Amino acid sequence: MNQPSPSFWMPPLSWQFDANVAEIFDAHVRQSVPFYDELHRLATELSVPFVKPGTTACDVGTATGEGIFNLHRRVDDQTVSFIGIDPSHAMIAAARRRLSGLANVTLLEARVQDVKLPAIALCTCILTLGFIPPCERKAVLSQLRSSIRPDGALILVEKVVSRDSRVQVTYERCHEEYKLRSGLTREEVNAKRESIRNVLVPLTVCENLSLLSEAGFRQSDVFFGWMNFIGWIVRPNE
Repeated sequence: MNQPSPSFWMPPLSWQFDANVAEIFDAHVRQSVPFYDELHRLATELSVPFVKPGTTACDVGTATGEGIFNLHRRVDDQTVSFIGIDPSHAMIAAARRRLSGLANVTLLEARVQDVKLPAIALCTCILTLGFIPPCERKAVLSQLRSSIRPDGALILVEKVVSRDSRVQVTYERCHEEYKLRSGLTREEVNAKRESIRNVLVPLTVCENLSLLSEAGFRQSDVFFGWMNFIGWIVRPNE
């Protein structure tokens, strides 16, 4: 029988990225998202060729700063600027602690919808779009597309839903089993599922690709896939 995880907690009735979540986020996300560290490693490696001297990289939904921390360490170029955006005060505070002392990093406590972005060479959006209301996602992707340079790229990772209800049930079962194997308790898994309902709203693969196309992105390649977690590297129409 699994023992309660070191980060044992009960989420609120409606999921919020508050101080309680920020405190345990790094441990909890690794227990919840399959291959989380490998996913970030791949995203970093795919980002490097686009982040040239003098360019800017943006991380939307930066959380505790994992993406910027990894890319900053990998690029190690003082002429590259990094922007992290997150609407959660607690998450931005955690990111500031983690990224303290790193050069050329700007962290914005804001919704990406409310930020006027400069020209960027690379944008990462990892498990973020699903928390934005579906009716606003096309506008967000269009906003990112208008800011990404013609030779730039978007790294997008999303939890998706199957069009086949039987397959979706299997996805959900396998994902819950993964979380239990990772050390979460059944009580934690059930509470998280209920709290995040209607807060995280996944779309199908086809719906995500349609939004990207409508926003002006011309090409997408899958670089990661596990059940209903998919990662794309996306290029703009030139």
